[in-house]
Amino acid sequence: MCARAGAAHLTVADHGLVHPGILARQPYTDADIGFSKARVLADRLNRIDPHATRVEALVGNVTTRLSALDLHTFDLIWDCTANRIVRAHLERARRTDTAAWPHLATLMIGHHATRGIAAISPRGATGGGTDVLRRIALAVHADAAQAFDDLIDDFFPTTLPTEIFQPEPGCSDATFTGSAADVTALAGQLATGVLHALAEPADRHTMAVLIVRMPTGPTSTQPCGPRWLTWPNDTLATDEATGYDVRITSAALAEMRAEARRGARVRGPRVETGGTLLGAVDDATGVIFIDEATGPPPDSLLTEAYFQHGLDGVSGHLTARRKATGNISRFLGMWHTHPHTAAQPSATDRAAMTSLTLPLDDAPARALVLIAGGPPDVWHQWLATGDNPDLYAHLAARTASVTAEPPPPQPPAHLGSVQWWPGGYSTRPHSPVPVPRKGSRS
Repeated sequence: MCARAGAAHLTVADHGLVHPGILARQPYTDADIGFSKARVLADRLNRIDPHATRVEALVGNVTTRLSALDLHTFDLIWDCTANRIVRAHLERARRTDTAAWPHLATLMIGHHATRGIAAISPRGATGGGTDVLRRIALAVHADAAQAFDDLIDDFFPTTLPTEIFQPEPGCSDATFTGSAADVTALAGQLATGVLHALAEPADRHTMAVLIVRMPTGPTSTQPCGPRWLTWPNDTLATDEATGYDVRITSAALAEMRAEARRGARVRGPRVETGGTLLGAVDDATGVIFIDEATGPPPDSLLTEAYFQHGLDGVSGHLTARRKATGNISRFLGMWHTHPHTAAQPSATDRAAMTSLTLPLDDAPARALVLIAGGPPDVWHQWLATGDNPDLYAHLAARTASVTAEPPPPQPPAHLGSVQWWPGGYSTRPHSPVPVPRKGSRS
């Protein structure tokens, strides 16, 4: 399709050889069996219009060969490998590159070639193929209407398919049974959708997924046609200790802001607040995903000097969210605010990082500590308009095991005496207001 559309230069990369099984759905011939797929494909494509299109082949380990290319010279990368290692390599390389990457489209076709998805990461998007596919996985699992259950079975199953189709069907997976007509029809719709999406205004930088379902017969109940899901760019922070990206979804940051605004109204402008973070750490890509943020549990302690995360209801909420997201989003860590001050850990924060006071049975060995803060102008702007606050992120290792509820903290000496209020927060006590005596004027 790209060659016939007049692309000036194409590079095809594949480590595999042509096998008999793929002749049922890929444009090779019996004479090509045993030869490199990339070289055979490049030779055939070079004969379409040799004066307009030049096609090169990369043979061997795809991630190694891609590392040798200057990918900035390309306009579009099509990742059709359906390979986690390749996706992770692209995500990490894209994340660590200081220059802008080309557009990236990640295509996958289901086991029976009745469904296809294209994950689109335009130039300037915060996430690549691994990121966008993770978003669609969360979306289909969390859909209350169960309109995407067929996609869960095909692309994001909790139990992988094991029934092997014989003879060998090819297409990277021994459970794949689609035909040439199925694959061609899906590839055409997915490619067209990707190109239309990339023609959108460049300043939108929206990550998107195109879902295509094929008609399977007059009695089928499966919905047909295309469906789009889109996401805005994340807010980014960096864990300076690991170099990992911290990607905060707009929904999670909105939850933090809503809680900070509510706290300022109810408790006072300088009382800290916080809550739990749900998401995942992906060491292969060097990305920490923050999917959700909650407010403080009712037994939390909130003061002008520190925030102690409570435990009431936390375990049940985390269990429910794990189930609802297909075990994709789990306990990630905790967040809290430093209103009107720097988003840097205090001495109390640093002391707490090694023991992280959530005694969960399945608590991970590492947990994220996220602090939102900033000088008064930055802080007020975040609360008023939603402009990003200053952020501090650190993936802390739990060097101490927490098996019991920690004792209540003592207020720092510089804060003086404090008043603990119902609901678990405290402020400095206000000077008593004199009550006028009966008959006196005030």
